[in-house]
Amino acid sequence: MQLTHLELFALDKLLHDHEPAVEALKSPVATVLERVETPAGFYSVIQLQQRLANAGELLEREWKFRLKRLKSAGYFVCWLDGESTLCLEAVISRGVRPAVFTPELFV
Repeated sequence: MQLTHLELFALDKLLHDHEPAVEALKSPVATVLERVETPAGFYSVIQLQQRLANAGELLEREWKFRLKRLKSAGYFVCWLDGESTLCLEAVISRGVRPAVFTPELFV
């Protein structure tokens, strides 16, 4: 599966300062191995098809957010699982999870 606009949005917020990861994610060979909707958000496993330079900088990253109009808040978190697999999770920690996540919902 290809990355969704929301996954790309979240990963851009999380990895904007790690150029090798950004380039690997923009590659057409980056694929989503698994995508699961959860009661609090979603979880994705992304195969990058290449090892990342300076991977130690990506052990775990978090970006907190608020949602417009829903009075909800939460966070995106990503971490490396091995040398070329990245896990991404979205969690609504306060308020209501929207029926559909889109980048336009985020403040």
